Amino acid sequence: MASPMGSSSTAGGATDGTDDEGQNRPQNSRRYNRSTQHRFATDPKWSLATVIASPEGRKNVMEFSERMVKLFCGSLDMSGNMELQYGKNNNGVRVGIRRSIEAGVPKGLIVTASISLWLPLLPQALFNFFKDPSTRQQWDVLCHGNPVTQIQRISNGTFSDNFTTILRPYIPTENNTLLLQECCTDFLGSVVVYAPVDVGTITAAINGEDTTTMPILPSGFTICGDGSPPRGAFFGCALPESRHYGGSILTVTVQVLVSNQNAVGQFNMNTVDAVNGLAATTVKKIKAAFKYTKL
Repeated sequence: MASPMGSSSTAGGATDGTDDEGQNRPQNSRRYNRSTQHRFATDPKWSLATVIASPEGRKNVMEFSERMVKLFCGSLDMSGNMELQYGKNNNGVRVGIRRSIEAGVPKGLIVTASISLWLPLLPQALFNFFKDPSTRQQWDVLCHGNPVTQIQRISNGTFSDNFTTILRPYIPTENNTLLLQECCTDFLGSVVVYAPVDVGTITAAINGEDTTTMPILPSGFTICGDGSPPRGAFFGCALPESRHYGGSILTVTVQVLVSNQNAVGQFNMNTVDAVNGLAATTVKKIKAAFKYTKL
């Protein structure tokens, strides 16, 4: 899927966010939204600042989240991974393993499990489901059915569906884990990217420390339409009462650090199987939430 991070411009028009008459025009550019958020960070309407009081702290967390999204998009290309072959019971999950040596990513062996599927739902319906903290326990296996609490939300510009959140999952045995999540949508599609982070890391980011070397390992979803035309479309023109009857292509990607060792042979295959099962179980829970278990 093409990443919904590109910007749009009008042929022959201005490219600096204004039209030919100097008036602001709508932009579906994630980067434009972020620069707008930075510029107006002191305006309270741009952020629900309940935890991060300073504009600098919010900006630093946003930059941390933006790097997380870039790492996630890079993980979708498994060409440099050692791909693991499974039999007929792999549930359609593609699994690869790589050695991580770059800065800002946990060092060691990382397993990436990814699966794409079609669902008879509009892309916006899927995006709304994943971005809503109140429905997270329906699909996030690691929540164990427990709710999560949103403790901070930072808007990324003028579009209400583009935002960064800090979530606190209810894990009785672990009080130090938070979730950093980024939700982004435009005309190309949507992404919802998240990663577990400890309280100390988030606190350091809020306090303005350099986030470029803070290790983070994201998982998430990409969503796009399946290309079906609206019902009633005729020669490229939709009739007044047309309804979309197509669906969405959903890609679920899970990443887990399975070993601190650098040698590919030094890991437990059972752990890799667990990551494969995590992706497959997530898909089953998503289907169950929408009552599409027979797909």
